[in-house]
Amino acid sequence: MEESSQENVLRILTLFPTPPPTLVNSLWKIALGSRANHRRMAQSVLNKLPDVTDRVVKLLQDNRAEIRGIAAEWLSDLQASSAVTPLKTALKKEKNDPAKDKMLRALSKLGASVEEFLDRKNLVKEAEQGLRKEIPVDLQWFPFTALPSIHWADTFEQVDPNVLKWFILQSYKQKKVEPSPILRRYVDQFDQKGRVILGQFILESWITQDTLPRYTPQEADDLAQQRSQQEYTYYQQQIQHLQTVLQTPQLPPPLSQSMSPQQVQQWQQQHMQMTQHQLQEFQKITPEQLYRNHYNSILRECQGSAVSEKGILALAACCCGSAAVPLIENYLKTWFGNRAAQCKALLEVLSWIEDYSAVQLLLSVASRFRTKGIQKDAEMRVNHLAERQSWTLEELADRTIPTAGLDPSGQVTLDYGERQFQVQLQPTLEMIITDPCGKVIKSLPSPRKSEDPELVKAAKKQLSDTRKQLKQVLQLQKERLYEAMCTQRSWPFPDWVNFLFKHPIVGHYCQRLIWAAYQEEQLLYLFRPLEDGSLTDVEDNLITIDPSAMIKLAHTCTVSPEDATAWQQHLSDYEVDPLFPQFTPHAPELFTEKNEDETEIKSFEGYILEAFQLRGVLTKLGYSRATAEDGGYFYTYKKSFSGLGIEAVINFTGNYLPEENRTVALTTLCFQKIMERESYFTPPQLPLKAVPPVLLQEIWNDMQKAAAQGSGFDPEWQSKVEY
Repeated sequence: MEESSQENVLRILTLFPTPPPTLVNSLWKIALGSRANHRRMAQSVLNKLPDVTDRVVKLLQDNRAEIRGIAAEWLSDLQASSAVTPLKTALKKEKNDPAKDKMLRALSKLGASVEEFLDRKNLVKEAEQGLRKEIPVDLQWFPFTALPSIHWADTFEQVDPNVLKWFILQSYKQKKVEPSPILRRYVDQFDQKGRVILGQFILESWITQDTLPRYTPQEADDLAQQRSQQEYTYYQQQIQHLQTVLQTPQLPPPLSQSMSPQQVQQWQQQHMQMTQHQLQEFQKITPEQLYRNHYNSILRECQGSAVSEKGILALAACCCGSAAVPLIENYLKTWFGNRAAQCKALLEVLSWIEDYSAVQLLLSVASRFRTKGIQKDAEMRVNHLAERQSWTLEELADRTIPTAGLDPSGQVTLDYGERQFQVQLQPTLEMIITDPCGKVIKSLPSPRKSEDPELVKAAKKQLSDTRKQLKQVLQLQKERLYEAMCTQRSWPFPDWVNFLFKHPIVGHYCQRLIWAAYQEEQLLYLFRPLEDGSLTDVEDNLITIDPSAMIKLAHTCTVSPEDATAWQQHLSDYEVDPLFPQFTPHAPELFTEKNEDETEIKSFEGYILEAFQLRGVLTKLGYSRATAEDGGYFYTYKKSFSGLGIEAVINFTGNYLPEENRTVALTTLCFQKIMERESYFTPPQLPLKAVPPVLLQEIWNDMQKAAAQGSGFDPEWQSKVEY
């Protein structure tokens, strides 16, 4: 049976209450076969059999290691707690490393302890035996001799270097970034400082190998000179050709014979304009510009890839700390378009790092990233992480906001030994440093001769790390709060207090916003949190909110015009700089009965601006360019709201890749469902009445901001832009 036909049959069988008896034997063959997707589908059909668990348990004794491994994975998917004892029995006998790893993972997913399989002395023997074979050719680049020295946390004894080498080799062979349960248990016993150093060393080594430059700077210079000269010669030839076309614009005879004189004249006019524009663009190109483009591009070319060795990242995943986060973030920003498999591997590393900044970066990528495949992978990792913690996605996002090392009062102490310096986050979100006498100083001073240089070095690094993480938190949480307003997300009042208002950083943001308390969708209060921990209404009365209330961000669409005006005055009176506008004027045409039945808004159709102006304002507002279509053209910028499963779409007359700063015009605004997987087909537009009013208003505001960058509406816009 062809693969596609078999898949269709399996999809149909998943709808059956029980599998047809005549097909059971065939289904078992597929369920234990090599095609992972078909295997899972067949297993889901067979799971409806009453004795499926017992039959799968028996497979743990199969003489084929791959079948034993499949059986272990299947039992974990079945959540068969009765399989814990048979799995442990099989694991004690298992010699095959991949099968052993799958059994350990199954036990972990079933909630069983694997501590009985931890034996440091036996681990050393196992490592020595496993390392008798030569290191695989693909891994010989790894700097094993430079591995950092690690110690066991309880005995302070050095971890045998062969053990670390063996962990790396095992992880490479298993080809999974997800660290095995047994590896995680051993790593938990390393001293924390050394553990983080080891993880960072492995991560940096892998990224370095993956991105080894193909050319030296001198080789890149030679190639760039050659290619830029060839390209410049081509553009000069095109300039001569276009100048000739402008002198004698000719319509092809078959077309000219079928067109009226007026149509011919119109065609010539449009053709002349397009040709003149293209000529002007080509004339702007200089050899220096072409050289820079080629040189930078050539320097980015890599020798090869380390994706086949991604398994070693399993050790990085369970060892790395916060220092890995900016490294991974930079890789994602740099290589998202060329190295999707590597980006996805690093997302999995993020999902295992026990640091809040890693979780927040993962959430950020899952919420909004320019490459759909990477964004979807991040969403999957976030879901898995939330399941491991038994939290909802919203709870995960709230409970893992980094504090940048600040205590609940927004302070951190930097220790020089003899002297301690206090760093305090101000309401302005600036950090001030005070010396032991309480005097404000601009920076940390040089150490005294009697002070420990290592302590001083650590204090300065701590301050640097705090500043970096603070910047990241401020950016990400502003975006999260704005999206929460657009989607009208609600918090139980105790969660809002504990995870937002009392947070040493986000709490300052809360004070710059107006909030609404609801009881069963009935508005109780509009309020603003104050620095002293109290809540005030617009008339400066202190209010008390019942713990059962739900909290949302207020917005023009959810309050009366009188309340909106009063709160704007309140913020002005107290000189509070709003985190973002909440009470912008209504766009009346958005909320008419007529518009509710429509699927797109044309308020700004025909507004002219330059392509780079449009890109600049929309990118700043969180939009990403859509995938280019045939001919390298794209016509859309999109902004995702994953909590609602909705994408806002701003359309314009288009640009092509590589982008040029051409004249463009806005066309329409619409919304569509976020596709679960990438598809060639564009999802249907949503009716405007299906879009939450706050989101509709805010996206309209975005398009208005884009329109304001240009020269305004032009009735002849269609003749002034290129399609």
